[in-house]
Amino acid sequence: MAVVAEQFDVVVGGDTHLDTHTLEMASPAGVPLATLQISNDADGFAAALAWIAELAPGPRVLVA
Repeated sequence: MAVVAEQFDVVVGGDTHLDTHTLEMASPAGVPLATLQISNDADGFAAALAWIAELAPGPRVLVA
């Protein structure tokens, strides 16, 4: 069975709400790296993708 820490460089989790979403980027071991709040619209999702591309320590990203 695959282990997250062996498969991904970073994990991004989200707390969703009506108007905004809060995202946290963490190492595969669960160490918080960064947090971002975005608007729940196309501009917010574009900002989230740019944030991930800028801060992720590698190309293997798990978003959940």
